[in-house]
Amino acid sequence: MTHHIRQQHLHIELSGTEPDGQLMQRLIPDLLYEKLFPALEKVFDLAVPADKLLKIDRLEIDAGSIAIDRMDKDLAGSIIREIERVLNEVTGVPAAEQNPDGLAVLKNSHENTAGTFLHFLETGNMPWNWDLADQRPLHEVMIEAIREVMTGSSSQLFIDNFRQTLSEKNAIVRLCNQFPRAFLTELLSLITPPVSGLSAKILSSHEMQQFSAPGMGYIFEKNSFSFVYLFFWSRDAFR
Repeated sequence: MTHHIRQQHLHIELSGTEPDGQLMQRLIPDLLYEKLFPALEKVFDLAVPADKLLKIDRLEIDAGSIAIDRMDKDLAGSIIREIERVLNEVTGVPAAEQNPDGLAVLKNSHENTAGTFLHFLETGNMPWNWDLADQRPLHEVMIEAIREVMTGSSSQLFIDNFRQTLSEKNAIVRLCNQFPRAFLTELLSLITPPVSGLSAKILSSHEMQQFSAPGMGYIFEKNSFSFVYLFFWSRDAFR
């Protein structure tokens, strides 16, 4: 299993002599690369089921006090035990009680991909830890994930987050410019119910004038209906 750590910091407060400090400087690199990092891989593998992904914004631990002459034997083990304790607490929280904006969130792979889709619409960039191992085109991977999410218990959460993301018009522009018509057609069928009189409602709205702004022509040529529909849908116009 692949694990991504964006930043890692080790802070050590030393109570000793200058030679003790020099000894520490020599010990730490070997301890990290030969003992700690391989052990972390095993801990992460065991902590999270193979079909799940755990995202942690920040994990801070205190490995306690260790005698200098025990550093090479005890440091890695102390860090690992504390990380195991924290991971057990995090992964033991029921999915329904997890906070998507909190310290850690446990998701399945489809939920993670759907979240990446929303992140792209919002920022125009992929998350730093995004790794597309699948050889298929990105839009095929995305729509498959959304399709799976919409059949599960987190479907309404995805719809709510998607609607919130599209409250920014740039997100709709990005969606309609970057994804093919077939993707948008299925996306609309997944997230919205049939709407009677949709065309008449859109065309009669005074907000249609907003779509005549410079730079919008390409969108109309490519996916005009999808753009207009998503604009109104994200603003609760069809409720």
